[in-house]
Amino acid sequence: MLQRKTSTRLQCCIRVMRLTRGPVGIMRMKRGFATTIIGLAAVIATGFEWSDDPSIRAVAKDDIHSGERFRMLADFNSDGIQDMALSCDMRSFGNAGGQFTLYLGNATGKYRKYGEFFAHTMAVSLEKIGTQVRLWTYCRLGGWIGQIGYYEVFEDTLSEYHSITIHPGDSGSKMGNAIYEAVIKSSDLPITVERSVTKNGVVKWIDPNRAIDGDEE
Repeated sequence: MLQRKTSTRLQCCIRVMRLTRGPVGIMRMKRGFATTIIGLAAVIATGFEWSDDPSIRAVAKDDIHSGERFRMLADFNSDGIQDMALSCDMRSFGNAGGQFTLYLGNATGKYRKYGEFFAHTMAVSLEKIGTQVRLWTYCRLGGWIGQIGYYEVFEDTLSEYHSITIHPGDSGSKMGNAIYEAVIKSSDLPITVERSVTKNGVVKWIDPNRAIDGDEE
């Protein structure tokens, strides 16, 4: 879906360039229309507009939703600026994990939506190959079976998920355990995992293994 959207944005950019090609075409445009076209092209080129940190906004809490989430802080595209993966509601998580939205950060502290992936907070790593980064995840399917694989972190979007089935754990295979340990336990870039605690609309982020104080509930 993201690749299709990227292709559509590229086609729109090409049409904009054709409209504005040459001095005659530019002169025929009215100033207001030209400004609109340029603004549209900028949004298309970047994919999403930059916005404030999405993790500081409280989310709805009801009988189904806890109103709490996980987040992972890391330099997902290895540009020297911290990025963030923000999860769906914690109650939606299972043994395999849950859905995350990846936001890339910039030097001014703004973020833009980049893509989505499925992961468990305890089974994620980042591999750096030159200037390229791979986002590795392991999704447990049972006690001794799961899918391990990676997304290529491209400039504009994540690639498709490339994965294989392995058999780690006490009842798994020697090779399955070796693959899991080599990939998940050997991240080239540090990843900080936190969970939210929301009170009176104020979101606080803490270590997920830390006990929640009474005044934080």
